[in-house]
Order: sequence, then structure tokens, then C-alpha cells
Amino acid sequence: MRGDDNSGVFVGFPASDDPWSAVNKGYEIQIDATDAVDRTTGAVYSFQSANIKARDQVLRPPGQWNSYEIKVQGERLQVFLNGVKINDFTNKDPERSLTDGYIGLQNHGAGDQVSFRDIQLKELPS
Repeated sequence: MRGDDNSGVFVGFPASDDPWSAVNKGYEIQIDATDAVDRTTGAVYSFQSANIKARDQVLRPPGQWNSYEIKVQGERLQVFLNGVKINDFTNKDPERSLTDGYIGLQNHGAGDQVSFRDIQLKELPS
């Protein structure tokens, strides 16, 4: 990212023709270090803030690559930034589920420039 840009990774949303399905039925792991604490890099957007102190210690400045690992097992979602766990969230909303669903990259808007590389999916043991 160049600076004040906005993106994220959606998890756990169902198949749908509704473009808002990921927002309304899944969870977004935010990428935007300049936003409010519940909407900043590492946050489960509007549900749970990242550990800001841990995040700030490992977050690389704009223009450098960061590594995200998003680990979902059952209803538990963990976020690692550059190898450090910065969020540990458990879904308790009966209208949402992390046990099934899709993964998506957020395209927030034409003015936001965020790049992704080396995206990998790994099945975890049950």
C-alpha cells in the first residue's frame, strides 16, 4: 500500500448473487493502518480490534510488503501479521459461520491501491 488505502480479506461468506454477501454474512480482516481501532489492519472489521501494540511493532511502512496469515479453524479466526499473532476472534453470531464459505479479496474503490502476491490456501487438520 502507498499509505491511506483500504482493503481487506473476507472469509466465511456464502455463495450469492448479492455483491454485499461478503460484508453482511462473512467477516473482513481489514487492511488499513490509518482507520479506527475496530477497522484497522488486523481487525475483524467492526467486530474486534487487533492488538494495536503488537500490530504497530511489526507493521512495515507503506511501500514495503507485509505478510498476513489468516487461520480459520471451526469458528475461531486468528490473524498473524509478519509472523506475530495480532488478533484471536471467535464467532458467536448464529447468522454467520466460519465453518464454511468463501474467501475474497476486497476491492474497496478505484482510488485505493493495494497489491497482493503469493496467496496460498492450506487445509488445516480437523
